[in-house]
Amino acid sequence: VSVTPALSSDYTLTPVRDVQDSSCLCANGRKTFSWTMAPSVLGVLNVSVSAAAVQSHAACGNGVVNVPERGRVDTVTRGLLVKAEGTEKSHTYNWLLCPTGEALTEEVEVQLPQNVVDGSARISLSVLGDILGRALSTWMDCCLC
Repeated sequence: VSVTPALSSDYTLTPVRDVQDSSCLCANGRKTFSWTMAPSVLGVLNVSVSAAAVQSHAACGNGVVNVPERGRVDTVTRGLLVKAEGTEKSHTYNWLLCPTGEALTEEVEVQLPQNVVDGSARISLSVLGDILGRALSTWMDCCLC
């Protein structure tokens, strides 16, 4: 049996040990092949590995290698979720804007750490108008009962 991982630009696979990518495998037998994965992007990565029955002149167990006519190759694809490691950090900035009938603009400069994982930065913006009006409305509803 020859085992081959699919190539991808999203990750690299390196064999865990200097193990060959092929092995003698008898009927109903099992063999584990291991690789170390180094992802280059975040999110769900589809990882595919194919195993193929290949002809060999060497004896396998007590018998001769037999390659079936059908079903010589099997491919398995699994999704693997890659998340950024480390601790999530958040910063909050507050402003009180008092419009005088004109549009207001506020610029915010965001500086990310140098060691931030590519693709993991997020920015969220919330704007709330008339903050006292909402609080007074709730208070008035409670008092009128």
